Amino acid sequence: MIRIEDNTTSPRSPLVDMTPMVDIIFTVIAFMMLIINAPTLTMQLELPSASNAEAADTTAEDITLYVLEEEDRWRIGEGAPTGREATMGTLADQLDAAAAGTDRNVIIAISSTTPTQRLIDTLDMLEDMQVEGVEIMMDPSGDDQ
Repeated sequence: MIRIEDNTTSPRSPLVDMTPMVDIIFTVIAFMMLIINAPTLTMQLELPSASNAEAADTTAEDITLYVLEEEDRWRIGEGAPTGREATMGTLADQLDAAAAGTDRNVIIAISSTTPTQRLIDTLDMLEDMQVEGVEIMMDPSGDDQ
């Protein structure tokens, strides 16, 4: 005879496969162990401190190089805007005209609205000229020079 069991008295609970969840838990635990033990890479910076924000004092020996927003345009002091080659020539002449024992700094004056690439181009130009004394002066208001 065929035997049929009566399931109405004890309902069976559905089986849930826990393998994927255990795999994920072990993966997360392994990931966390790697991250927690990873050394933190830091670099010590020695930043200058100032008690109040004052503009840098410029001397007569300093050369102010204005970075204009227009592409490939700079102005030295109160002169007319010029391109890269003319600016490099004028700047080299002014640096050479300095007394032998006098170091002349180049102060880069840039507006906060000028694209960052213009500052990078200016620093690249000064590096090509092997200028060592460079300071950056930023106008936070964004006014044109």
